[in-house]
Amino acid sequence: MPSSLQTNLAIGAKTTFTHHLPSKPQFLDKIHAMNNEKSIKAALIEDDADMCEILEEYLGGFDISLSSFRLPSEGLAAIAKNKFDILILDLNLPQMDGLDVCRIVKERFSMPVIITSARSAVSDRVIGLELGADDYLPKPFDPRELVARIRAR
Repeated sequence: MPSSLQTNLAIGAKTTFTHHLPSKPQFLDKIHAMNNEKSIKAALIEDDADMCEILEEYLGGFDISLSSFRLPSEGLAAIAKNKFDILILDLNLPQMDGLDVCRIVKERFSMPVIITSARSAVSDRVIGLELGADDYLPKPFDPRELVARIRAR
């Protein structure tokens, strides 16, 4: 019987929700083996330490290796030095706006970008996509949906 992790996520403007994070279903191992899927190497630029920790643990259960960076400068430096398959990007960051980070990544590196942000207005999503983001997932979100969106890239 798979175990689960219960956590409270505090995202955006004091939005809190409780989510039970199931462990990786055993059938996924068989599907991955049949498809010869490689592990996905993802970068996360997110200033919320709790969110980073939760996503590292959860995505790791789905063969997604996540490297988290709290500052855009750290994330951009790591992306320049390492080969990542995808970037998960928050917009409300210290140092610079996430939209500027998205623009830099799309100009300099060949990698998909998924924006995860508490900015959920249609205009924010449209601007993010027009600046080159490949996907936009408003917070709060179910981590299973993030896994599906990562795998779809």
